[in-house]
Amino acid sequence: MNIRLFRSMSKNSLRGFTLLEMMLVVVIMGVLIGVASVSILGRGKAAKIAASRATMSTAASMIKNYNLEQGVYPATLDNLVPKYMEKIPLDAWKRPLIYIPGTSGAGAGAHPFTLYSTGESGETTGADLIDYWEEDQPQRQ
Repeated sequence: MNIRLFRSMSKNSLRGFTLLEMMLVVVIMGVLIGVASVSILGRGKAAKIAASRATMSTAASMIKNYNLEQGVYPATLDNLVPKYMEKIPLDAWKRPLIYIPGTSGAGAGAHPFTLYSTGESGETTGADLIDYWEEDQPQRQ
């Protein structure tokens, strides 16, 4: 009976995928993976900048809270630990944020302290510095 059932099936129903069909599927998958990976990998730097900005925003809030309670800005970020923060904040590249108490900028645009990340390069004079006070301004690329 099994032999009869097998013989009654047409040739088309036993046919598998052709090489052309398999190649087409592989090409489509390759294109989709390529588009997805470029989209994901291209956002890595922007994500790190956004994470560093968020960390700086939290640190600045703690610096301002310290000022409200103590009447002065902290001399270093170490003064915020452990009452205001658990540990010294790090940017997305795992480097400590740079904090300098005192006036930042000049004239009407002066700020009570300087807070920035050295960015990807890790250099304090690099073009990729991320300044807390420039948070709302367009990013330098």
